[in-house]
Amino acid sequence: MFECLILALIFVDSIVGFVSGFGTSTLLLPILLLWYPIGTALILTGFVHLLNNIGKAGLFFRQTSWRFLLIFGLPAVILSIIGAQFVFIIDRAILARIIGLLLLVYVVAKVGWNRTITIKKIGYLAIGGGFYGLMEGLTGIGGALRAALLNAYDMTPGTFIATNGFIALFVDLARLATYTSNQTVYTFTWWFYGLVACTTLAGAWAGKYIVDYLPAKYIKTIVLIVITLASIKLLIAP
Repeated sequence: MFECLILALIFVDSIVGFVSGFGTSTLLLPILLLWYPIGTALILTGFVHLLNNIGKAGLFFRQTSWRFLLIFGLPAVILSIIGAQFVFIIDRAILARIIGLLLLVYVVAKVGWNRTITIKKIGYLAIGGGFYGLMEGLTGIGGALRAALLNAYDMTPGTFIATNGFIALFVDLARLATYTSNQTVYTFTWWFYGLVACTTLAGAWAGKYIVDYLPAKYIKTIVLIVITLASIKLLIAP
């Protein structure tokens, strides 16, 4: 029964994460922490996150922005490895609240100015990628920050999802390798891992169906709403 509830959560989580570009860790991690230690919860969440991002990258592969991926993604991967080294000794709650505050400021500014917030300079793009990677490695829930930075560019939903998926995929591989080298992995049964994989990919397919049939302006609105909810959640209950 417990496994069924976790799988149902993963399915919904995968849909939300696919459409909005993030949210997998934000929704799943707090619930897993009710039953598992932080290392185990981070590893299982990272596994789901990894599969969801494979779905994003694969289903919209041709729309990937390779320039953005290189400039933003490379610093993100490097800093995520550094951040993951300190995940077990730094107060993650404080860092999560900082992320929540930054996201809330972003949403207020975007809605208040009623125009697109853009970041054009390459240097700022690399700095943003590094900052996101560091927060992702430290907290495991930096996806909202990544989505906010991506949302500052005029991308189509497909380009947003594919580029976001590749960046998150590479960062996941880096931080998961670091987590597992510092933490004993909780041994789930092989069939449970198989069900988790199937459920996550099924959620990704359902998410693609939604993206294909919703206008771009609605997708961007959904992203902004989820960022708002994530910022409030991180501020109140990191």
